[in-house]
Amino acid sequence: MWKSVAREMLGNSSDHGLLLNVTALTTLAQLVVPPMRRQGEGRIIAISSIFGRESGRRMPYNALKAASISLTKSLARDLAKDRILVNSVAPGSLLFPGSS
Repeated sequence: MWKSVAREMLGNSSDHGLLLNVTALTTLAQLVVPPMRRQGEGRIIAISSIFGRESGRRMPYNALKAASISLTKSLARDLAKDRILVNSVAPGSLLFPGSS
């Protein structure tokens, strides 16, 4: 089991997931924080998933979303002194007639 999980995490899809979920947020922060500091305030909103906080999907997806949430919390702590608010929105599943 663990071999397949590790292989899945280290495959190309995980590289793409890491790029979308963690690297993009890091790069965005590096680009927007300096001008936000100069203007004395700012807001960064990241999109995560409820599955970064609880199980329910495949492990690599959950791990990447958890990394995004953790990065958001770290940025929020580090940038609060500069009046830059960093938050994450974590949409969940919706139950509606006809859904699975």
